[in-house]
Amino acid sequence: MLIETYVVIKEQRATFERHFRHSGSKNTKEFYYETRSARFWSPAKRAAQFVHVNRVCRSGIYRESLRGEFNVPVGSESKAMLDTDDFRGGGADRLKNVELLHQDFEAAIEGAVEDFVDPPYTTKHNINGFVTYNQNIFSWEDQVRLAASVKRAVSRGATVMISHSDHADVRDLYSDFLSLHSVGRSNVIASKSAHRGTITEMVATNV
Repeated sequence: MLIETYVVIKEQRATFERHFRHSGSKNTKEFYYETRSARFWSPAKRAAQFVHVNRVCRSGIYRESLRGEFNVPVGSESKAMLDTDDFRGGGADRLKNVELLHQDFEAAIEGAVEDFVDPPYTTKHNINGFVTYNQNIFSWEDQVRLAASVKRAVSRGATVMISHSDHADVRDLYSDFLSLHSVGRSNVIASKSAHRGTITEMVATNV
């Protein structure tokens, strides 16, 4: 959905905006669940749906059920449209010369000259509340494969930065990087309020 939304904003911005402004003006709980469950054939309508539910759902989380259905409940935000929305200058114009890819990360990294990698966090780090869910979609074997792919990119001269969970097992995967730091940040989207607060992430670079 994310890549499709970027493609739509890049290539069908006016059509997307028309659909989004129509849905964004209806900000009730009932309309949220109606929109969340709707099925559209039009990519522009699907993109408008995606942005709408992402704006109004709880904490802006994107999560799917085992059946592949978006299942995040409505949040406290009642407004899908923002005064600062700029899908032309802030979206379509910036995406004009961008190549958007929907493929395995190894294929994408293989051709990269500069790369920022932000994978799903599958190792329990500061109890973020999403460990089990993330491990189902991106296993530890995927993490090992990612680290190997990133190192191949470094070996051919690419500039790489990767953010990840600040965990000993993850640090071991990137221990031979030139720079390895712990960076603090606020965690506001954990599934339980008890898991929110300040956590650390690992940032690794080869420069």
